[in-house]
Amino acid sequence: MLSPSLTILDCDGVLLDSNTMKIAAFRTTLAAYPEGVVARFSAYQARNFGRSRYVLFKDFFKFLEREPEAGELEHLLDRYAAIVRSAYLDVPLTPGCIETLVYLAGFGPVYIASGSDQTELRWVMEQRSLSGYFTGIYGSPQSKADILTALAPKSARRALFVGDAKADLEAAQRHHWCDFVYMRRFAAAPAEMSLLIEGTGLPVINVLPDLYELLPEYSL
Repeated sequence: MLSPSLTILDCDGVLLDSNTMKIAAFRTTLAAYPEGVVARFSAYQARNFGRSRYVLFKDFFKFLEREPEAGELEHLLDRYAAIVRSAYLDVPLTPGCIETLVYLAGFGPVYIASGSDQTELRWVMEQRSLSGYFTGIYGSPQSKADILTALAPKSARRALFVGDAKADLEAAQRHHWCDFVYMRRFAAAPAEMSLLIEGTGLPVINVLPDLYELLPEYSL
């Protein structure tokens, strides 16, 4: 039986029910731009949830078919950060989050690997009195794949990575030691994720406490 020496969790859609909030924050940030372009980009952003905002806002200008003007990209990033920073304090935890974090700590260190801005994410976790549940909290501008590389177990034991987006799945697939679990209830693009997961044999959960049924095979 496998036994994870550490657990890695995405934030949005796994720890916090924040995916809808962040999609809305992108739309609010881009409200001054053509509505049709913003709508197409919003659908793209939902499908690519988990990628860094630094990448996504650059992608937005591809939809506009032009380069950003001087200071334009930085202005959008600052506006988005201000919206999200405030809203993060009010979004709910996913059901059973705290109890599951305590449970997972029995298997080893617990980390966050998120597409959210790292400085912002650490501030949010501190403000919400959640920092103490984690050995480390990591986010963008590092990619999730790079974060996982840095967290690689030092022994032959394995790690568990719980995510809800394509970026999470792809990051896990690049690391042979990482067992991916898809959490679907709060996913931003559940239909696409279902297609990606179908036939892989990867475990699927709705909420974090569902891990209790999976982890007995990871005996300590």
